[in-house]
Amino acid sequence: MAKILFVQNFMVEYLGIMYLSSAVKKQGHNCAVAIGKDYKKDIYPKLIEEKPNVVGISLMTFSQDWSLEIARNIKKDFPSIKIIFGGPHPTYFHDFINEPEVDIMVVGEAEQAFTELVSALEKNKPINKIKNVHCKIDGKIYRNPIRPVLKNLDELEFPDRNLYKLYSWKIGRKDNQNMIASRGCPFKCTYCYNNAADDYYGSEIRFTRTRSPGNVILELEQIKKEINPKEITFHDDFFGLAGKKWIHEFLEEYSNKIKIPFLVLMRADIIARNPEIPLLLKKAGCFQVCFGIESGNEYIRNEIIKKNLKNEDIIKASELIHEQGIYLRTCNLLGIPGEKIENIYETIELNQKIKADFPHPYIFYPFPKTQLTEVAIQQGLLDRDYDKRDAGKTSVKSFHHGSILNFENKNEIENLHKLFQLAVAYPSLMPKIKEWAKKDHKFINKMIFKLILGYKFKKVYKLSLPIAIYNFMFR
Repeated sequence: MAKILFVQNFMVEYLGIMYLSSAVKKQGHNCAVAIGKDYKKDIYPKLIEEKPNVVGISLMTFSQDWSLEIARNIKKDFPSIKIIFGGPHPTYFHDFINEPEVDIMVVGEAEQAFTELVSALEKNKPINKIKNVHCKIDGKIYRNPIRPVLKNLDELEFPDRNLYKLYSWKIGRKDNQNMIASRGCPFKCTYCYNNAADDYYGSEIRFTRTRSPGNVILELEQIKKEINPKEITFHDDFFGLAGKKWIHEFLEEYSNKIKIPFLVLMRADIIARNPEIPLLLKKAGCFQVCFGIESGNEYIRNEIIKKNLKNEDIIKASELIHEQGIYLRTCNLLGIPGEKIENIYETIELNQKIKADFPHPYIFYPFPKTQLTEVAIQQGLLDRDYDKRDAGKTSVKSFHHGSILNFENKNEIENLHKLFQLAVAYPSLMPKIKEWAKKDHKFINKMIFKLILGYKFKKVYKLSLPIAIYNFMFR
């Protein structure tokens, strides 16, 4: 029996790790999780307590420096522990195996591969031929082929919702539980790694898949019985991926059997063309719908980002959502290659027009190998060799910190990001905000942004004041 410790730096429940935990627990292994950015304070004590023989680290691109530092310390203090890297960064950047700290990594969907790998390590069997596994043995690198994705998601074990119990008060576990009813996204937004999934797995494999309504309801009934949260968050890239029939069937079952308030991410054009959906959502208990606007300028949204979404659909969908009294959250992207300052104001004005309750702004982060990053390189906003370097090695820690593009007016863009929600809420302040954004008040703007964002999340997710303060003022 293996003892596995998953290590992460952000105080959130990762569904991917919860799925992995369930998969290996079914094979008789034990799992725990350690959360924190500081090795000595947050990770080392858990290593002493749990005494794992396997550590799993899942990472995105801008977490790679942190993950390598953690691995370096573990190798020094616990040389017998096997460290397995996984997640988006190893999946799309296979050269990550060349890092001195990386001996084993799992690429792609990991439930089957990770389970097979852990069992092989426990029994001291060879791992150099396991599909989805890249490994370094005696200095030689083995890159094994990808296995087909699991076609029937109903075959998966439900996520291990006991994994994060130790961190319940910080995460707000009793208040909100995360779910996914599907995997993948059929759309081709140029900033997103989902766009590369079909190329990665091959066109013959259908990467987008949806669980059956009955299977999702079964998991929700278990959550209701064991945790009874105040809210459910569906983290599907596109809720209702399987179409109207699935939406109708699922929401009817949800209305009858679950009755817990929930929120979803959808597309504005799907709502605009199916006006009955907001009514069904409201009846089932949906209190928030989120959809992406990205830019208020149609040319940028559709020709540069390739979102294929018209302003008229955004406006129509917003009207339908407001009619049902559902809270409207929008996702907005600032600092897009080819965008001008006046385009950002178009995005603010569109959010004002649709009366977005929670206009959430993000700063464009150029993930290597995505189409929009190539546009940034061509425009001279990034170094020519950006895609060839380990682009996670930047000072930017999230989509809210700042832009790494070489904009002439970067300071104004970053200020508008911090003042975005204030501008949407109070249109009369626009003249003053335009002047203020040109000046250097970064600390004040950052505090304004954190206070408003914390208030919005506290209100929407009904977070307690301590959790809201912890998440938005000290992180």
